[in-house]
Amino acid sequence: MYCYFAKEQICLAPYFSKREAKLVDKKKLKKTSANFFQAKVVKSIKKKGFFVCPFLDEVKYRCLIYKKRPIDCVIWPFIIGWDKEKQDVYLWIANSSVCPAVGNRKVRIFNVIDRIVSYLKKKESFEEIKNGERYLWPYKNYQIKLKNLTKCFLRNPFLD
Repeated sequence: MYCYFAKEQICLAPYFSKREAKLVDKKKLKKTSANFFQAKVVKSIKKKGFFVCPFLDEVKYRCLIYKKRPIDCVIWPFIIGWDKEKQDVYLWIANSSVCPAVGNRKVRIFNVIDRIVSYLKKKESFEEIKNGERYLWPYKNYQIKLKNLTKCFLRNPFLD
């Protein structure tokens, strides 16, 4: 995810699975009601009225957990979340109202989707989704649907 949040965007702070939370300072995370962990944002020292991820070194503008950052951060502005009916899981992209880089064409969608799916398989994220161990973002009107991921974690190995 991105590192700076306006007050109304604090809910977009990254989520950590239990596996990911074990790798970082848990004092900088809050446990949510659904047994997931979310970064506890703090007031920005550089941008008045904004909040930042607690793992961001604002002075050097670098992530303090870069090699251990959660999948939410790795794939941002892409999002793993539910459709409106909570029937299927999709790969979404945030629109430019949430991520200006999308509107500025700094984010290239072409060829990225398959790379993200491969990355999620490698990191065993689909197994976490299947087991209810990964936070799935609820549908919001700022998301653009890209790919249905439901079949990726419901696959029957005997049919492949």
